[in-house]
Amino acid sequence: MGEKMNGLVDVHGNPVPDLPESYDNIDEQGNVLYLDEERLRRKEQPDKPFWKNAPRGLGIKDFLVTHTSARQWNWKIVLKVFKSIVNMSPVLQKPQSLGAKLYRRAMLFDPPEKSYSSGTAFNLLVDVDDHKPEDQAHTKLTENKEPIPTDLSKHAAGHSRTCDCEECRSVASGATVRRTIPVNKTFSLNEQKRVEVPMDLVKKAIMNAKYIGGMKECLCRAGNDCEDYPHDLGCLFLNAGGKVVVDHGMAVELTAEEAIARVDRAAELGLTCQSLWVQVEQLIWGFRNDQMDSFLEICFCCPCCCVGFNLSKNALPDIKKGFHPSGWTAVVNHDLCVGCKHCLDDYCPQDAIHFRASDGKMVVNQERCIGCGNCRRYCPEGAIKIKQTMPMREGLLDYFREEARLNIVPGKDFEGLPSLMPLDDIAAQIAEDNAQANK
Repeated sequence: MGEKMNGLVDVHGNPVPDLPESYDNIDEQGNVLYLDEERLRRKEQPDKPFWKNAPRGLGIKDFLVTHTSARQWNWKIVLKVFKSIVNMSPVLQKPQSLGAKLYRRAMLFDPPEKSYSSGTAFNLLVDVDDHKPEDQAHTKLTENKEPIPTDLSKHAAGHSRTCDCEECRSVASGATVRRTIPVNKTFSLNEQKRVEVPMDLVKKAIMNAKYIGGMKECLCRAGNDCEDYPHDLGCLFLNAGGKVVVDHGMAVELTAEEAIARVDRAAELGLTCQSLWVQVEQLIWGFRNDQMDSFLEICFCCPCCCVGFNLSKNALPDIKKGFHPSGWTAVVNHDLCVGCKHCLDDYCPQDAIHFRASDGKMVVNQERCIGCGNCRRYCPEGAIKIKQTMPMREGLLDYFREEARLNIVPGKDFEGLPSLMPLDDIAAQIAEDNAQANK
C-alpha cells in the first residue's frame, strides 16, 4: 500500500509506480510545447564536490597503468576483458549478491560518492519541428502588456497541453513541419542560429581540440565480434587523452576534418554518439593520475555492443543516472502508436519506455530517457521521434561540469613533449617519425 499506480507496465508486464502517463510539455501527438528547464536542472549535482586528480605520490600507480595498459601486443586480451565486462553485467540485477558488489567495485562505481563516471548522449539523427514564419514572428501580450518571446523555453512556467497561448495552439493544431536533420548538410548561418542540434556540439568540441586521436578499432564492436556495424569506426580521444592513445599505438592522429568525417559516417550508419568520462579507463588506456581531468572520449555506439549501454541496461538507477541526454529525448505520437511493444524488445538502456495499459499506447519516462534513439530505430510505425524537450547547454564540457561535477581541462599543456610515454618503445618510435617528418 502507498505506491501510486498509473496503468504503466514495464517490459515484464509489472506495474510501474510513480510515473506520469503524460507530460505537460509534450502533447499526445508528440509535439513539444516548451523546453523543460526545470527537468534539466534536476539532473545537476551542485552539492557533489568537483573531481580532483589523485596525487602522483611515488608514481607507482602511474608506472603500472602506463606500462600495463592497452597496446598492440595485448590488444586481444583487452578485447576479451571488455567482452567479459558485458557478459558479466547482468550480475548488477542482483545488487545484494557478492558478484554485484565485486563488479561495482571493479568498475569503480563504489563508493558512490567517489564515483564520477559519466556519459552524455548526443544523438546524430534528431527530429526538428520548424514553425512557420508567421508563427515564429508572433508574440502574445500578457496582462502587463509585456511581449512573450516565441521561444517556448523562455516562458515555460504554466504551459501545458491545455495552454491557450498562440505558441502552444500553433503546435497543438499541427502548424509545424517535421523533418529529420540529414547528414552532410551545410547549414546557413541563419539556420544554425534558429536551431542547434547535438551534432553541432560534438563538432564544436572537435574543432576546439588541440589534438585528436582516433582509435584504429572500436573496442566494443571488436570485443563482441559485431557483425552489424564496422569495427574500424572507433572512438575519438581529444587533447591529452588523444596523445596517450596515439603514443600507445592504439590510435592515429587525426585532423579536425578527419574526425568530423567519422561523426558524419556514424550518422549515416544510424549510430548514437556518446561523450564519456570513465574512471576505470585509466587502467585500460594508461592515463596518469594527473591527466584524468584532461581526457575526453567521443564514441559512436551501436545498440548491440556498447559497453555503456549494456551496463546501463542491467544497472540500478544509481548507475543509470550517470548517463544523460543532451536536451533531446524520445517522444511518442499516440495517433501513430499501435501499442505493439516492439520498442520494448531489449533496446532501451534506461528502461525508459513503458506500456500504458489504459489505452494501449507507449509512454517515455522523460526523467530517465537519454535520447539514444534505439526505440526510434525499432518502431515499425514511425511513432517515436527524438526531439528537443529541454534546453541544451552551451558546450559539450558543460554537461560534464553540471551533471557529473567534472571540470575537464582540455587545454592542459602537453604540447612540445616528444611523448607522454618516453619509456615506451612505441612512443619513442612515433616521436622519431614525427621529428623526421618535421625536418
